[in-house]
Amino acid sequence: MKAAFLAFFSLFILSAQAQWKLGDKTPLPLAQTDKLAFDDAFSSDNEGNTYYCWTDFRNGQGELFAQKLDKFGVEQWIPNGVRVGVVVEAVNYTLTIKNIYPLINGGAVVAWHKVVNLGNTAQKEVYYNFIGKDGSLVLNEGAKVETSRTIYNTDVTEGILAVNEIEKGLVRIVYNTGVVSGGSNGIYAIDINTQGEIINPEKFISSSPLDGSKAAFDNLDKRLILLIREKYELYLAASFDSELNSVVSDKAFLNDPFIGTSRIDELYIQDGNVIIGRTLWGESERKVIVHRLNENLENVWTSGDVILGSATAFDIHSTLNADGGGTVAWIEPGSSTEKMMAARIDKDGNLLWMRPIFNAKAGLNYFLPNKFTSDGKGGFYNLWFTTKSGGFNLSLQHMDGDGNQLWGTEGLQIEGFNWFGVFRVLSHIDGGLISLYSGTTNADINANDTYNLFTNYISPEGVFGLEQKLSTSLDKEAYCTGETIATDLPEGIYTAQVQDGDAIYLLDNGESYNQFVLPNSLSENTYQIIISDAKQLSTEPIDFDIIALSAPSISGDVLEKCAESDVALVLNGTCSLGNVLWSTEESTGQILVSPASNTTFTAVCEKALCLNSESSSIEVSIVDIKATASSNEAYLVGESISLSASGGDSYDWTGPNGFTSMEQNPNIPEAILANAGTYEVQVSANGCSNAASVTLEVNAVLSNEKVQGLAKIYPNPASDFLKYSSELHLKSADAIAMNGRQSKLYFDIEERIIKVYELLPGTYVLKLGHEDGTFSFARFIKE
Repeated sequence: MKAAFLAFFSLFILSAQAQWKLGDKTPLPLAQTDKLAFDDAFSSDNEGNTYYCWTDFRNGQGELFAQKLDKFGVEQWIPNGVRVGVVVEAVNYTLTIKNIYPLINGGAVVAWHKVVNLGNTAQKEVYYNFIGKDGSLVLNEGAKVETSRTIYNTDVTEGILAVNEIEKGLVRIVYNTGVVSGGSNGIYAIDINTQGEIINPEKFISSSPLDGSKAAFDNLDKRLILLIREKYELYLAASFDSELNSVVSDKAFLNDPFIGTSRIDELYIQDGNVIIGRTLWGESERKVIVHRLNENLENVWTSGDVILGSATAFDIHSTLNADGGGTVAWIEPGSSTEKMMAARIDKDGNLLWMRPIFNAKAGLNYFLPNKFTSDGKGGFYNLWFTTKSGGFNLSLQHMDGDGNQLWGTEGLQIEGFNWFGVFRVLSHIDGGLISLYSGTTNADINANDTYNLFTNYISPEGVFGLEQKLSTSLDKEAYCTGETIATDLPEGIYTAQVQDGDAIYLLDNGESYNQFVLPNSLSENTYQIIISDAKQLSTEPIDFDIIALSAPSISGDVLEKCAESDVALVLNGTCSLGNVLWSTEESTGQILVSPASNTTFTAVCEKALCLNSESSSIEVSIVDIKATASSNEAYLVGESISLSASGGDSYDWTGPNGFTSMEQNPNIPEAILANAGTYEVQVSANGCSNAASVTLEVNAVLSNEKVQGLAKIYPNPASDFLKYSSELHLKSADAIAMNGRQSKLYFDIEERIIKVYELLPGTYVLKLGHEDGTFSFARFIKE
């Protein structure tokens, strides 16, 4: 473990030194060994990382090595590069096609041609390998694409080896076989996952009778573009969808000003536009031509192409501008003062200006490789070599969108080497360029075993180096308050801060040097974190989001429970983020409850490492029906029975003699003996019910007594006396209690009153005897 840590620490120290320091012209070594490193390829990703691969002879044979730099020039993989596989099993300086493409996971896929016959180096095989984000190889050694066709490639500029991650974790390699013994040039594709496993085997796409076809991927429209060489003067354009089905086929796009041979100098795709640069030469002249094709592979600029250059022009490159036009550069070797030319065209293909990239001096020789990259603002960067005593200087120019030579009439000079091998320019994500080259200080150009790979960063204004920043990434894009941010910083001492308006929070370290705890006071918003090391190098502000757990949404279809029921009610809870935690300690989206009394249930949203949300509450009510039933205890035959109930909003009575009623207070007129008994009522409210009952008697009138009817008396209830009407001629008055006890009452004929003050409080039946021998009855209450 100690050895591993020391190795890691040594890597960090070396990486910390390898960067484009502001104001420092010292070349940054990409690979520095005692043997030649040359024949490179490169690419970049959306985060500003750049990826490089090259043929390297440090181990006595041609091997493929790769390196990744971040946007500040800091090595991301081991110093001097990762060995990926074998290019040629000898010290043989044959050029071969190679391609490195960044993957979504932060690693890269590399594809290359391997020389398989030293006696005939045009015979190749296609190999591939994958590199992880940390620089680890997925395959111990590169894997070969199995094909029954011989791949024959004498000129790397005429071969196809295009690579693209067509969906996350799935890589497509497109390659051609080349023309062998008069056969056709076949173009094929194979799909491989990032573990190096073949997912879709080799598939034929198209063919051509000649070498020189081109291929490029369009990530915007998810298509493959082919320029298929039909004749030396003719190319046809074709497009294929993500399943490699033909969409547009055999589209003619050339519009030549004279009969001649075409060579494709450039094919690339930008924002769905296909950009093509080509050189056309006939018996006595040359022209450089640039095309912009739309999604149907039809020319957009002028009637067919933009024709530029003198009779010696060749090798044109272009960039697509924001206005739909383009800026181009090409070589004019026949001119004594304007050896490299540039022009800008508008969206319709009309020429806006044409000017030299640098002003050549008489008596100096210039080597003109025309390496070109856009500055993203309508201008470009370019590269050439200027003779000096004992070799060349590497010359660089920034030309703006108006045709101005921003780095002087002779460009900037890299003077640290006498001879250069590899030479490239590529755009930096924040503006400026990265110059890539192999160089040696030897006076003898043939001492090529001392060439090593170097880079420089130069700003748009011509300043070497960058203000150095730490480089790291966060483990997530969104966090809860109080959560811990984890980074991929190497071991060291770091501080971190987050700004919230005028407030600045210095973050505590978590359980490790590269973790930082967010304060609980941050509200939902987008913030930036800046991390600094002990040397006061800081990261660029890194965006992250604070998300707060919102209170859950809780509900129930039924929120009332009958007191006498054991039925369980269903409560539902959902969280926009995290999981529901109920006051019942259950952590599910749905719970069953059956409380015995009114109960409030609460819930919060919880998520690992986050503070719980505010709570939401919901109440389950108990519906308790207080049912009552009442009536007089006894009735006489013929009286009206009155029943009364309370406690709900609906009532269902049943009783003796088949009695039913839905009224709250029903009456039974003219009672009979069969009406005696118990009356029960079901009282209901809110879906719940309860029962109450009342029992009453019905008493018969004696059979030897003639009943005149019911007497009319008042007041009722009475405390001292009852009054009766004048038509009654009383002979006697008695009060019969509910227990059957009969009491004689005194009455006054003149006053028409019956004295009841001696009776005990209660309900009585008044029995009145009349002079004609009949009786009448009435019920009254003695207070």
